[in-house]
Amino acid sequence: MTSWQIFGIVCACIFALMLLFLAAPVTLTVAMNDEHDLRLRGRILGLSFYRYPEKRKRVRLSDYSERAIKKRQEKRNKKERSAPTLPPPDDGAPLTEKLSFATELASTVLRRSLSLAHVRVTKLTITVGSGDAATTALLYGVISPALAFLLETLEQFSHLHISRNARVGVAADFTSDRTRADIHLRFRLRVIHLIIIALHSMMKISSHHSRVSKRKAK
Repeated sequence: MTSWQIFGIVCACIFALMLLFLAAPVTLTVAMNDEHDLRLRGRILGLSFYRYPEKRKRVRLSDYSERAIKKRQEKRNKKERSAPTLPPPDDGAPLTEKLSFATELASTVLRRSLSLAHVRVTKLTITVGSGDAATTALLYGVISPALAFLLETLEQFSHLHISRNARVGVAADFTSDRTRADIHLRFRLRVIHLIIIALHSMMKISSHHSRVSKRKAK
């Protein structure tokens, strides 16, 4: 086997690995139980890269020794001293224009993310309660159409999948004094989709700055 053949095989393997990485799924799981404990978890290639709340670290007595506390304080002070103190960038655009652009950018990113995402609903139930019958009925009248609108939006702008045995809906419990939710959603994108969204956002930001610079130059 010649060196060129080896080089070609190595390049082919690297290209194949790049394709596999770009096609790798990225999932974000959103869960909430009856105790209103929100949990978020991001995974890529089966590995967790984001978790909320963070996993609690094991408490060790050595972490609270005088030496360990002093070391953490020195590290914190060094980080604060090395932190840049640059003034916020000012492109000369008025605040209303900046807010309008930020809203437009966020809307575009969300719309593109949903259009590429596969959303799976496993549980999405809300049981409304407040301790007062009139308030419970009022809350039910607000939450029920809001949930219907959410599902309609996901169905319209994303690839929505509702599990066969999924529990979805809103109910009123006039005997309960609190509102409970049981939610489990999973959003799935691919790495290539995230790159496309990031590039589109960067192009939009660059175009905005270019327009502002041209206006200032006049």
